[in-house]
Amino acid sequence: RAAVGAFLAAYPLARPRRWRVLPARANGQIAFGVYLSDTGGTRYVAHAIELLALDGGARIADVTAFHQPEAFARFGLPDEIGP
Repeated sequence: RAAVGAFLAAYPLARPRRWRVLPARANGQIAFGVYLSDTGGTRYVAHAIELLALDGGARIADVTAFHQPEAFARFGLPDEIGP
């Protein structure tokens, strides 16, 4: 919890490069595709696949990020999305 809080504090959503996410599944676990806006803010491009591991309940035990935009197709996610 502390690590996620520190990350979000360092990269607030108010900055010009906003994020968008789309849901996905990976090995039966919750995942999502993370998209970052381009410099003009007209589209969002694939950035990372985030995989959440739960602790057996509803709490997040671990977050793993795969910074490989080419992997989005394997999850049925587009390379980019509009605003």
